[in-house]
Amino acid sequence: MKIFPFLYKKLTSILTALVGLGVFLSFGSLAHAAFDDVSPLDQKAIAINTLVDQGIIKGLDPNTFGSSQTLNRAQAVALMLRYGGYQVSELGVDETSFPDVDSSAWYAAAVEEAVELGIIKGHANGTFAPAEPVRSAQFLIMVTRTDEIDLSLFEGEQWYSGVMKYAQDSGVYLGENPAAVLSRGEAANLLYLSLLLRQAADNDFLSAQSQQHLSRIEASVAANQLSTAQYHADLALQLTSQVQRNLPEKGNALANKHLAQAYSNWLEAIVAALGDDNALALAKINAVLQEATDAYFARSSTQSLGSHLKDLACEIYGQLPEPKGEMPEDCVGRLGN
Repeated sequence: MKIFPFLYKKLTSILTALVGLGVFLSFGSLAHAAFDDVSPLDQKAIAINTLVDQGIIKGLDPNTFGSSQTLNRAQAVALMLRYGGYQVSELGVDETSFPDVDSSAWYAAAVEEAVELGIIKGHANGTFAPAEPVRSAQFLIMVTRTDEIDLSLFEGEQWYSGVMKYAQDSGVYLGENPAAVLSRGEAANLLYLSLLLRQAADNDFLSAQSQQHLSRIEASVAANQLSTAQYHADLALQLTSQVQRNLPEKGNALANKHLAQAYSNWLEAIVAALGDDNALALAKINAVLQEATDAYFARSSTQSLGSHLKDLACEIYGQLPEPKGEMPEDCVGRLGN
């Protein structure tokens, strides 16, 4: 199946359509990156750029983020304070709470403030180990303390059991290994997901972020990055669903949820088609067509994007090998008999 060349050709037109609707990012915004080493199509790019825009995270220098570099515990504390909205001083202090934290170190004041705020407690042996790589569970525990989340509701046998259960229940992806060393990019993504949870009542923020994720889906597919496209589709659907729950009477919110669901179904149709599962592909194609129609009835200005989504769905139908089932009515005019 030659789905991807078709999508690549359609990429510019869809981005133009998105801008025309006034709800999605332009091609220029898609190309924007805060750092030279973070591609706009990097799965973590939105997370990194959002945290930079909010003053939460910084690069190694003005042009380099260093996504693959390890984050140590001292850096994690400074990051956490900025995430919590606190000022991060790089001046020394008179004395420290840990024997292995030099009072003149750039992170000494940050560590002391984090101790005072209850964000960190140090190791059982009384040390802090500032240069030690931060582990995924350690990092998320810092996040939950910063956000004042009660992990006693997620108790377990191990020290990390509570935060692992919280991560699973909240959708903050932590991975299966609580002792995994976090890279800067992974830490940014985890912190971004936590920020989305914290801002669950901020409809403008959630809508803006969902628009960014929606704008990456087709570009990711065109670049043959299906897993990245699915990541964006999943987040867009979660965010638009939250806004729709917050604003149940708003047609715009409902329409955006339908569009996000249509994109999710479109990706599932692609996967099914690539796996030669014609029945599932056809079911997902019909789901795309229905969601696009529902979006129109919720907000008529989505007609252009909805029509485009129908084109994409029908293109998949047109490429399915026989037998592929009855042609959907919406595809008749698009593909012919």
